Amino acid sequence: KQWYQRRVAITAGGDLKPETTTTRLVVIVLIAVGLAVFASFGPAVIEMFKKSPPYVLDYDDSKSSHVVVCGYINTSTVSNFMRDFLHPENEDHETTAVFLNTIPPPEDLQNLMHRNFYRCQYYQGSPLRAGDLARVKLSTAKACLVIANKHSAEPDAEDAANILRVISIKNYKSDVRVIIQILNYHNEEHLFNVPDWNHQLYGDEVICINELKLGLLGKSCLCPGFSTMIANLIMMSSFHPSNYSKDVRSNWEYEYGYGASNELYTGSLSSDFLDMTFPEVAEICLIKLHILLIGVETNSSSTGILFNPSPHIFRFRQGTQGIFIAQNPTVIKSAALFCFKCHEYAIQSEIVKCTCDKSDSGYTNNRSNSNSTSKPKTQKKKEKSTDCDLR
Repeated sequence: KQWYQRRVAITAGGDLKPETTTTRLVVIVLIAVGLAVFASFGPAVIEMFKKSPPYVLDYDDSKSSHVVVCGYINTSTVSNFMRDFLHPENEDHETTAVFLNTIPPPEDLQNLMHRNFYRCQYYQGSPLRAGDLARVKLSTAKACLVIANKHSAEPDAEDAANILRVISIKNYKSDVRVIIQILNYHNEEHLFNVPDWNHQLYGDEVICINELKLGLLGKSCLCPGFSTMIANLIMMSSFHPSNYSKDVRSNWEYEYGYGASNELYTGSLSSDFLDMTFPEVAEICLIKLHILLIGVETNSSSTGILFNPSPHIFRFRQGTQGIFIAQNPTVIKSAALFCFKCHEYAIQSEIVKCTCDKSDSGYTNNRSNSNSTSKPKTQKKKEKSTDCDLR
């Protein structure tokens, strides 16, 4: 004991040292315990001496792209957001979600962040302050999402707070894409008066939760099951046939699971579809590519999004985006790679980018080409001129 006290009191050594095996073992144990205690409390001590407290550092945007999420941030909203954000069918595996909130995260939210630290980060601050927006690198963000409290007792006050956040974000970076949730429909007009709010130019979107709920309820009265179908289309889910036994695969549960695994996607379309009508392209996509084309999104401000447009009012033009129902975003890439010359008899999995010269191929984007996708080359000319048989 005297030796240990002497060793603790002085640093330059001493004339006392353990002589017996027992005292030497005691010294070894004391040194090991001291190192263990220091190692356990070391990180906390280092945090105390840090210049910046937790969650107020700057985000490093040099490693990957990111989106900023602000508004009503708690464990429930973050968990719901991350469920779709980290879904395996989401092909964007490089983007990081940066959450910005005015208070430090509670313990359960900290645990959620630690489990997904490679794809999400939490920062303390307010979107109403330009300094905090600079810390999360809003100027280089792909988009900014403003989440609303769906259970707020004062929906108008909640909408007003979120609209102020949008104004602050647009004042800091006018061309950043903003997607905002609001509760009441009549508050949408305030967003349209926000400077630099532009859906066509920047892709700004407003989602009215109550309008969406009431719209689904009204459609469900006219078409029972409509709300369930839409909910399955907008929520990501996976389908694994191996999870179903052979007896169940003929039942409705198997078919429902397969249908629920489909989601809505937008994608580019092949240049071979130019000047074709929507029914013609939808027919080819269904028969040849096994994907369901239900609508289009055009660059024109007068048309915008069209579902099942009539041949008399719409033909495919350059830059037209297709709206598909498919199981994953990978399969819809075949619609952008399809070529009448190279993929006439190819199946969906065999469609890859081709380098053929379509100028002298004899294949033109007309009704006869869409008919020929399912007819052999040895057919007579009279049979080729018949009505489309891709039904």
